[in-house]
Amino acid sequence: MAQPTGYMQPGRNIRKRKADVLDEDDKNFCDAIDGSIVVLEISYEGRNSTLNVHEEVLLQSSNYFGAALREANQENTTLKLQVTEFDHETVKAFVGWLYFASLPNQDVGPWNLYLLADKYRVGPLSKAILESVHADFSPTSPAPLPCYSEIATMFERLPAQDPMLTLLVDGHVCVFASPLDCDPDVENDRRMVPVDFWIRMAIQFADTSLGMFLPPLQKYIT
Repeated sequence: MAQPTGYMQPGRNIRKRKADVLDEDDKNFCDAIDGSIVVLEISYEGRNSTLNVHEEVLLQSSNYFGAALREANQENTTLKLQVTEFDHETVKAFVGWLYFASLPNQDVGPWNLYLLADKYRVGPLSKAILESVHADFSPTSPAPLPCYSEIATMFERLPAQDPMLTLLVDGHVCVFASPLDCDPDVENDRRMVPVDFWIRMAIQFADTSLGMFLPPLQKYIT
């Protein structure tokens, strides 16, 4: 999740101009710079859609996209990228972050967006989500924590040393076996979580310094 060389803060150098940056329902959603448009062609679980983003804005976010665009558009005049691992709303939230440097509201959870940031190596977005989850955590109302099925997906798709996995383990140690975590349906969902998650939790249970609150943010931000 290293910050790419030459990374420019999202939203910088954006000139006032109405543009068709997102989908048909959001033509007036943002103001954007002039320049080439990249069409993000999203195909996920039987639903096909497109989103538009300015090439310069996309390239500023990560070195990943330069190589991906060169590979995908060798014989095309229209710049296109295929997105098959994330749904429309997650990609739309990413495009919104590119222009406004703000995370989506609760209608779009952070977990798929974090997975997108990891896949496309958008370090600043990963960091912003990590900071937001840490700031919102409370042992009496752990709303920011994902459900067990989402944890299973995170452990499957993120690198073993990703700081978000450490934060999720610490957060669930704080609330494990509390009234918030004892619903029978929750107990069934626990069976979906990989063994590595439970091993990490067992190690953390032995660390009596954790208590009911997460460690300082510095533990997770490298």
